[in-house]
Amino acid sequence: MPVICDKYDLYFTHVPKAGGSFVERFLRQQMDGRRVGPRHATYRWCPSERPVTYRVFVVREPVSWYKSYWAYARAATKPSAWPIWEAGDKRHPTHRLDLTGGAPTFERFVRKVLREFPNGYVRAMYCDFLNGSTHALRTERLYDDFEWLLGAVGFENPGVIRKWPRANETPTQFSEQAVLPIELEDELREVDNLEGLLFPFVPSEPPG
Repeated sequence: MPVICDKYDLYFTHVPKAGGSFVERFLRQQMDGRRVGPRHATYRWCPSERPVTYRVFVVREPVSWYKSYWAYARAATKPSAWPIWEAGDKRHPTHRLDLTGGAPTFERFVRKVLREFPNGYVRAMYCDFLNGSTHALRTERLYDDFEWLLGAVGFENPGVIRKWPRANETPTQFSEQAVLPIELEDELREVDNLEGLLFPFVPSEPPG
């Protein structure tokens, strides 16, 4: 769910399965963040009430995202119950994927994804989150990027974020099953890549 921190001029939109629960929890508990709009709404669907300097989301490498999302969905439902958001809000970023992608094995899931979304589902989802955003964090270096953001918005103790545990992590039971033949994983990487997308990633160094 989007979170706005009025004191810090910060608006966060929550990409599912990219580390957003960790960010959202910190913003709400430590920075007086308040939830706004529908769950996982993008900035396009839920613009801020006033101009905001820092409009932020988190980017995860696509193949890793698929593995995490499939494991999450398998842990949350019985195979016969997929799609898990069938009756949900069409603005939810995984709505179309859930309508077409349910499968009891990760390989079958990926084959359906490649058939139904030949231009890359995750790539398209990120394009929607890019619309209106000013900064992007990376799941793979979330502590570093989030600490930079906290310093940039004027949070008094950015380093405290490193003491916070991650939240809503993928269940190990199913993440271990999220494996592919190497040729299929290569095909997925080729189709669903982030080449050419100009993400506004935060700098690698702390703000000066």
